[in-house]
Amino acid sequence: MPKKRSYLFINAKEGRDDTNTQTINEVGKKEDNRVRKHLLTAGLIVVLLALTAIPAITDDGENPEPPDEQKVPPSKTRGKSFVGHLLLVKKDADWIAMWPGTFGILKYNLNGSTFDFVFNGHGLEPKTGYSLIYYADPWPGNHPGALIDSGMTTNGGNLHLRGKGSVDLGIDLPHPDDENHPSQDPDLAGAKIWLVLSSDYEPETNSMTAWNPDAYLFEYDRIFYDDTDVPSNDGEG
Repeated sequence: MPKKRSYLFINAKEGRDDTNTQTINEVGKKEDNRVRKHLLTAGLIVVLLALTAIPAITDDGENPEPPDEQKVPPSKTRGKSFVGHLLLVKKDADWIAMWPGTFGILKYNLNGSTFDFVFNGHGLEPKTGYSLIYYADPWPGNHPGALIDSGMTTNGGNLHLRGKGSVDLGIDLPHPDDENHPSQDPDLAGAKIWLVLSSDYEPETNSMTAWNPDAYLFEYDRIFYDDTDVPSNDGEG
């Protein structure tokens, strides 16, 4: 007995799907070629979508797949773009990035009168308050440091921050009083961006009040931001 095969025929005129089970012998050559053509077209569409898919940060709180660390754009201008991307990760006791794992991505403008940003974090503690901060060495990070935004994670441990889309920091990153400013240490220059527990941070003084690093995310690379409303601090920003 000939084997049975299911074919999906699309009625384009009436806009409905008709699924018919027929034997191979009952399917004429003309219909068989039409089915193969549909399958080939569908396969090409899938391949094209796969080739053009790029991990992206969304404005609506959607959760992109974790990016390959080698593919994360550097925190600097790319062509005519003035948007930086920063990966935040957990780090071990030796400050080595623990990747892959819990992570966050900060998308931000490299210069402007306000610090425009979008942040998405994933794999965090559910229903927990977190603060995205500029940590300016030394401890407790208030030299001068800054709170960028804060919020509560979802039941799934995701965090979406964008505030009103921007924050007026009033300073360049890093600030001259920061030990990581180029004028103090050219080899370690750049601002540290951390995601910490809101309960461990005092926003009025921009200070860390406790230390629970296993619950934090740290910058994979340091960043520069030029606040165009303030005089240049002779940094890289």
